[in-house]
Amino acid sequence: MKKHEQYILFGIIVLIIGIGIFSFLYIEKRFSFTKIVIEEATPTTTSYIIIHVAGEVKNPGVYKLPGGSRVYEAIEAAGGALKDAILDKLNLARVLKDGEKVNVPKNYNTGQVLSGRKKRIDINEMDKEELKRLPGVGEKLAERIIKYRETYGPFKSIDDLKQVSGIGDKKLEDIKNYLNSQ
Repeated sequence: MKKHEQYILFGIIVLIIGIGIFSFLYIEKRFSFTKIVIEEATPTTTSYIIIHVAGEVKNPGVYKLPGGSRVYEAIEAAGGALKDAILDKLNLARVLKDGEKVNVPKNYNTGQVLSGRKKRIDINEMDKEELKRLPGVGEKLAERIIKYRETYGPFKSIDDLKQVSGIGDKKLEDIKNYLNSQ
């Protein structure tokens, strides 16, 4: 091979190597992959709720509990239920919401017909049998009232009963004198 051909061959080799390096760097920069690191989130602050516990508990009052606390934990925070408390009327496993009031009911003689009572009953404490004693409330409507209470929490006022399917202005007028909400 002549010297002149060697220079041309050397130039072609250098050119091919240069194109290869340039292509490699260009492709790497254009299609570079970013490493994504996913770390498990660790909360920096704990979520709390404020609950009012009233009724038949040792120490009624306002308590700060961890978010996700349940009714039974609110009762425990208030020193536990008193001997006259009826815990079966409460869903002890229900998750509490911030600002909620848990009213632990007292064991009154519930065998009376409601029309003979002078004291109003808290709509948030009534079980299905007590609800069925209200004028115009049958088994299905009593179940819908309880389902609403379990889904949305306690009624804040008697008028909130209109949110339950089957209770309109007339039915509410018929039963509201027997009820209160705390």
